[in-house]
Amino acid sequence: MSALIESSGFLVALLTASAVSLLAVVLARGRLRSAALGLAAVVGAVAGLAAEGVLPGALILAVLLLAAAALAARGHPFAVSAAALLPGSVVLVTLAASGTPGWARALVFVAVLVASPAGETVDNRFALLTFALIAFSSLGVYGTVPDTEQARSVVGAFLPVAAVAFVSHRSPEGAGPSVSVALLAWVGLVGGIGRPGSVVGAIGCLGVLALGPLTRRSSPLRLIAVHVVVVVLASRVAGLRQSAWAAMAIALPVIVIAALVLLAGERGRMRDPP
Repeated sequence: MSALIESSGFLVALLTASAVSLLAVVLARGRLRSAALGLAAVVGAVAGLAAEGVLPGALILAVLLLAAAALAARGHPFAVSAAALLPGSVVLVTLAASGTPGWARALVFVAVLVASPAGETVDNRFALLTFALIAFSSLGVYGTVPDTEQARSVVGAFLPVAAVAFVSHRSPEGAGPSVSVALLAWVGLVGGIGRPGSVVGAIGCLGVLALGPLTRRSSPLRLIAVHVVVVVLASRVAGLRQSAWAAMAIALPVIVIAALVLLAGERGRMRDPP
């Protein structure tokens, strides 16, 4: 933890995201405030990556493409949202080091197409919790990837936004959550390739954000409990395996069980009398 707090990327991201978040609360109102909070997370992460010296120029292009897609497709069917994210996702997975296995790029590519629009469902149902879930996922990614330069920056950016959003009763809207989920997947790709199992673990840390349609009728307590368990197991058990196959053998059953628990909660609420 001391390495996290003392890193330039974490501190710059933390200060940047905190400043922009507080300005959003003081100066903006309504949906503009919510959009500004989402912007704070992305700007903070980019500032932290630049401070660490690990900001590829094309990442800005990927972020802009993903943000535009999220804004244009918000409220549309899942297939439309996923299709809109294709260009940004393609750019994002090209930003891994040369020699990165194709399976890792493909996993992250699919994760972005699935988790970004699925996270919109979570945001619609649990607005105040969205960035808290994302922030906890970022801690999970930081705890599992062997190379943490990128992870330190996203943790520093997402934590203050989650706190400000919760205290001010405003959830980041628009592109913020969608782009943040995509950034987490990218961090898992570039920071985890030194231990292939950690790439799988990092994607598993998306937790309930990738299971959005199953969360519509879950209670907040169930949602939080499932997310915490999935992130901990993905980060500290699956993600510590050297082999991607071994990690997948752990992470996949965890995700399936999480989906069943959420689905059971949905069915239970459907049977409740009006």
